[in-house]
Amino acid sequence: MQRKDNKSVLWQRRRAQYRESGLSRRAFCEKHHLKLSTLDYWFCRLGKQEREHGLVELDRTSIVLQEPCLIVRISQNCRIEVRKGFDPQLLAEVIQALGVVQ
Repeated sequence: MQRKDNKSVLWQRRRAQYRESGLSRRAFCEKHHLKLSTLDYWFCRLGKQEREHGLVELDRTSIVLQEPCLIVRISQNCRIEVRKGFDPQLLAEVIQALGVVQ
């Protein structure tokens, strides 16, 4: 069981690296000497685990801090950047408009 947990942690990190890289899946695999089928398998498996639990565990690779800025990734194509001095009402309206919170 320990070995499976270690592999999951490794692939969670790789998935975060891929998302931050801006590369295509194929280019990312070539750069990191990975098989595309292995990447797809683990991304599918991790996504399935997250859906089964209903909650997504946040780790340090999910939260990116730049200058005084917090980036919350909603999905692969959607993120919210919050900077010091943000308007909480505007953030609440954006989140509601995106349908993230009911």
